[in-house]
Amino acid sequence: MIPARRGKRKNLWKKTLMSTDTELPWSLSRSEEKGAKKGRKELRLSELTKELQLQFTGPDGSDSREWEAWQSKEACDVLSLADSRRVQEEKPDLIIPTRWVRTNKNEGLQGEPFKAKSRLVVQGFKDKSLGEYRRDAPTASAMAESICLAVCAYLGFVLIAKDVKNAYFSGKSIGRELYLAQPRGGLPGLRPQQLLLAKKAIYGFSEAARLFWLALREHLVSDVWEESRLEPALFYLRQEGKLCCILVTRVDDIEGGLAPSHLSKGFERSSQSLEFATDSVRKFFFRGREVEQHESGHVDISMRNYALSMKQVKIDPQRKKQLESDLTTAESEMMNSIAGELGWLSRQLRCDLAYENGVIQRCKSEACIADLLKLKQYIGMARRGADFRQRFWADVNLREAVIIMLADSGHANGTPERNEKVRYRSVGGYFILAANPGILEGKEVRCNILAYHSTQTKRVCRSTLAAEASHLAEAVEAGDWCIVLLEEALSGKVDLQSWTKVVEARQRAYVTDAKSVFDYLQRDATSTSTDKRMAIEGALLRETVRQPGPHVKWIDGEQNFANVLTKANTDKTVLREFLRTGMFTLKQSMSNQKAKELKQHQRQKRNEVKRSDGDVLKEQLRKERKAKVSAEVLQEASSAEEKVPV
Repeated sequence: MIPARRGKRKNLWKKTLMSTDTELPWSLSRSEEKGAKKGRKELRLSELTKELQLQFTGPDGSDSREWEAWQSKEACDVLSLADSRRVQEEKPDLIIPTRWVRTNKNEGLQGEPFKAKSRLVVQGFKDKSLGEYRRDAPTASAMAESICLAVCAYLGFVLIAKDVKNAYFSGKSIGRELYLAQPRGGLPGLRPQQLLLAKKAIYGFSEAARLFWLALREHLVSDVWEESRLEPALFYLRQEGKLCCILVTRVDDIEGGLAPSHLSKGFERSSQSLEFATDSVRKFFFRGREVEQHESGHVDISMRNYALSMKQVKIDPQRKKQLESDLTTAESEMMNSIAGELGWLSRQLRCDLAYENGVIQRCKSEACIADLLKLKQYIGMARRGADFRQRFWADVNLREAVIIMLADSGHANGTPERNEKVRYRSVGGYFILAANPGILEGKEVRCNILAYHSTQTKRVCRSTLAAEASHLAEAVEAGDWCIVLLEEALSGKVDLQSWTKVVEARQRAYVTDAKSVFDYLQRDATSTSTDKRMAIEGALLRETVRQPGPHVKWIDGEQNFANVLTKANTDKTVLREFLRTGMFTLKQSMSNQKAKELKQHQRQKRNEVKRSDGDVLKEQLRKERKAKVSAEVLQEASSAEEKVPV
C-alpha cells in the first residue's frame, strides 16, 4: 500500500470511538464525514435491563456472533501468550486497543422490536500511523442516485438493494503490521494478555472504507459491470451496448435496478465472494430512505421513519426568555447533532426544508437561543410533513426528455441577519427536471426531479438582476453535468473531450421568474451595467443561450416552486401539487392568470388610496408650510421694528 501524505490527526476518531452518546458513521471517509446519515445511539450495558443485556452478552448474543464473524472472515490471527508478550515488549507502538460498540439495530423504525447489534471496533485514533494512508472511498451523489432511480422507472428495471454482511472483512488486506488488544472483558476462549494480529480492514482503521471500496469495485467488474467515468460509485452493466442494469454504491450498501432477464446474472460472480446480509426487491430501506416500486413502474421515495425519529429540541423555559443569549456547551452539542439530522433529511429528500436547513447550518458557529428555537420550529415542520413523498414517474421519456433548469433567487436575504458580513448576500436555488418534450410547446407534461440545491452567494449582489443571473448560471452548470451523466447512463457513448456536443444535442430550458433576466438574455446589446461582475456572468449566460438546444423561458413567480429554496415562509402549495401529480407547464395557467389579475387590481386600488391620501396630506403640508413661513416673516419683521432707533 502506498502511504498518502501525512496529515493532522483528527479528533473525529476519538469522538466516534470513545463517546458513549455518539452517532456511529461506520464509514469514516471524508465524504461520509461531510454527509453521514443519522446513526444509531450507542448503548451502555449498565443502563439496560438484564434481559436486554443478555441479547448482547449471552451465549448466543450479538457479541458472540460478532467475534465468530471475525474468526470466520479471518480478520485476524490470535497470537500465543509468548508471542503476545514479545510484541508487547518489542513493538508496543504497533498495538491498538479495541472496544465494543453496542446499538439497537431497529432504532428509529416504528413498531419494530429491540434488536441487539454489536461491533468490535479498533480505536483507530490511537494508531501511530494515522494520516499516512489513503482513506477516501467514493460514494454516490444525490444526482447519481436520482438518475439511477429515474432510469430504473423508465426502462422497467426491477429495483434491488443489497447490504454486504461484515463488509470491511471482505475488503483488501491492510498490508501493514498491526496488533490489537482485546476489549474490556476479553474475548471468548482467549487469555487476558493475548493479542490479535490484524489482517483485514477492521472497523475503526482509517483506511478501512477505502480497502473495502477497492475490493467491491473488483467484484463488480468481475461481473462485467463498468464504472462511470463521471461518478465513481455509479456502475452500468450492458449487453451488446444496451443498458441492462444500473446501480449506485454507498459504503457497504448497493441500490439499483436490473432488467428482468438479468436478475440472476447481475451478481453471479461477486455473490460468491461477498456475503449479502439483505437482498431486497422493489421495497426496502436505503440510507434512511424508504424506497418502493409499484407495479406501474413508478418509484416512490419517502423518509417517514427518519423524520418521526428525529431528536426533539429541549430548551429550559427560563432560557426561552433569553433569546440573544449564547448557547451553553450542552446546548451547542444538541444543536449540532439535531442540525445534522435536519441537514441529512433536507439533502436526501425534503426539498421543502432546504432553505430552512441553510438558515440553521449558517448560524451554528455563533448560535443563540433564538436560533435554537428556530431549529425546534423546523424540526416540527419536518415531523408534521413526515409523509412527504417524491416519485420517479415511469412515463417520463428520458431519451427525449427536455432538461429544465428552474432557478430562483432571494436578493439580499442572507442569514444570519445579525451578521453584517452575510445579511446582504442572496440565497438562491434550483431544480433540475427531466420533462416530456411537449413542455416546450406550452403543454402540461410529466416531469421527474433529478436534482435540487439551495445555497447562499459568497458575495453581495448589487441588484436583483445580479442575484438571479448568478444563481441561474449555477443551475445551467448543474444541468449540463446532469445531461452528460444521463447520456452516459442511457447510451454509454460519451466522449468527455467533446462533452459540449452532448449538451447541445439535448433540448433544454433555462427558466426564471425574473423578467429582467429574461429580457437581458433576449437582447443582443452590450451590457451598460456598472456591475461588471454581473456583466461577465450575463455574458456567459448569453453565450450559453446562443448554443444549439437551449430555450430561455419566463414563468410567473407564483408558478415557480423553486422559491421554496430561497425564501422564508414561502407558500409550498404549488410544490406539493407538483409532487402529487408530477405535472408542470411553462405556460401561465388560467387560474394563475386570474389570481395575478386579481392581485394587480388590488394593488391598483391600494395605490389609488395612497395617492388619494397623499393628495390630502400634501395639501395639509402645504398649508402648514405657508403658516410656518408667514409666522417666521412676521417674527423677523417684528424684530426689525424693535431694533429701529426712535
